[in-house]
Amino acid sequence: MSNNTDTRSEDSYIVNDIIPALADYGYPHAGNSDQLKIKDIRVRMGSTYKFPDVVYYHGGDPILLVEAKKSTGDDALGQAFSYVKLFPSSEYSKSKVRPKYFAVTEGKHIAGFYRYNPHFDERGELVEDPEPLDHIPTYVELLDLLGMTTEKPVLTPEIFTHEVFSYLLSAYAINQKKITPELIKMVVRQIYEYLRDPREYTTRYPLTELDGNPDRKHEIRRALETYSWNTQDNHALAATFQTLIYKAFQGASLNQYITPKPVVDFMINLVSPSDTSTVLDFECGSGSFLRAAIAAGVNPDKVIGIDIGDLPYYVTIVYLALYQCKFGADLSKIKISQANGLLYSGSADIVISNPAGGNSYDLDDIEDVSNVLHTDLDQNDRPDSVSEYYFAVQAAIKYAKSNGKICLVLPEGVFANSSESKLREFITNHLQIKAIVSLPRHIFYKGTTTRKVTSIGQKSGQKFSMLFGIRNDISFENLSTVVVQKDPIFLASVDLEKNLENKLALIFKQYQSWISAQGLKPTIKVENPVPLIKHTTHHQPPLIESEAPLFDKLAQPHKKLSTKIANSLKDLFKK
Repeated sequence: MSNNTDTRSEDSYIVNDIIPALADYGYPHAGNSDQLKIKDIRVRMGSTYKFPDVVYYHGGDPILLVEAKKSTGDDALGQAFSYVKLFPSSEYSKSKVRPKYFAVTEGKHIAGFYRYNPHFDERGELVEDPEPLDHIPTYVELLDLLGMTTEKPVLTPEIFTHEVFSYLLSAYAINQKKITPELIKMVVRQIYEYLRDPREYTTRYPLTELDGNPDRKHEIRRALETYSWNTQDNHALAATFQTLIYKAFQGASLNQYITPKPVVDFMINLVSPSDTSTVLDFECGSGSFLRAAIAAGVNPDKVIGIDIGDLPYYVTIVYLALYQCKFGADLSKIKISQANGLLYSGSADIVISNPAGGNSYDLDDIEDVSNVLHTDLDQNDRPDSVSEYYFAVQAAIKYAKSNGKICLVLPEGVFANSSESKLREFITNHLQIKAIVSLPRHIFYKGTTTRKVTSIGQKSGQKFSMLFGIRNDISFENLSTVVVQKDPIFLASVDLEKNLENKLALIFKQYQSWISAQGLKPTIKVENPVPLIKHTTHHQPPLIESEAPLFDKLAQPHKKLSTKIANSLKDLFKK
């Protein structure tokens, strides 16, 4: 039952109570027809039209919608929220953009102030719940929140998350509730096109895909143009973009998954890049290895990334653009290319990658690849049965400088299957192998390291290992010289995915000790050699200082870990 005893008309209540209450916070007074609309904007709701009580405007755009109720018996919040989501649908509206903020009143009081904040949750589902503000912002504060002041506010990580990235996702998510590769690609490419040319980006894809949705186009423009992208905290902004993309890539309907961070960190630790190292990932995916190399101190101008896919290309180049504050024409200076990395024409101090895999190589450029990489390693005048890994291993060796470092994620079949004996011989002839570390099953997904989708979102039981070695000076074209592995090889294995970063940290610590000692017995059994991680204690000094410290999760009890050190691979690499 309503407790309302006010017999005035609703219009009188709005003009005499609500408008003055908001005017106390600096909002326009009644009579300002350009900035204040009272029941003047119609919104289509089902088969009828309804009129929000109050809509405030600034510069022709709606900035605040108010639903006024004289009593507490009506659902003011639900009605206001419906208006915002459906706003505008009227041909009389001067603007085609929805207000980001709305308020509700009860009697003479402002009962709540909210932000419309559409975003995707961890399951990839669109969430549009109203977000309450902890205070009533003044008119000036609201303009600042909307970036409508004369001087553009700096784009902070928080604003980027809530006012740019989420709104771009929402604008492109027409008739869909799930994150898809196409949706992510549109959002990331939209950011790229804006950074590349903030004046002309509106005439190019993907914004032109919304030609029939002027309200969404306007929201995208406002999200991109409201803030200054030149910020002193560019590293934090880039890290925020990386986090958002990482979460987006985890959608169950996607065919893109990032190499687990503990694996990336471990491999970067193995290659130990200097600030002058040239680092190449010829199949860079989302750029995880390149980002980790930069965070470890490598000059951003020294990283080179190549990927044949357009989504990985845009993700990586946008990250580096944000990290280095390189916009406009400077984007062309970032060494990220969309191409077949097997056809790279340069060299690098470090080649590091989780290359694409598959049992065959069926891309259209097989002839071009065959012109630069071997197709007859056993020299029997018959082409080998080639695969993507067959070429990827060759590419890593070909493009590494003499004495350069190579670190790859490879299936264990490369190390053990009889069919790969010639490829193993090629590896041992061109690399002095330093370490092989076997990874647990189920940390990669089927279809995520191959260009041809086999199964989406399903974890693969295939075993993978990390191979680390130093490139010797034998010519890539030389297939006849046999090189003996001189140095002992560090071998280790992680059998379970649980507590992966703790286990890899432990293995790296052992590797460092082994390298410095070189006199350890062939087999070392490790039984809790160091205390388990508690709170934020680390097993090793964090190499990546600009991001979260390495291996900083709470430890969980794990089984005994054994590390085996062999003096040769004569049993593994049979010739």
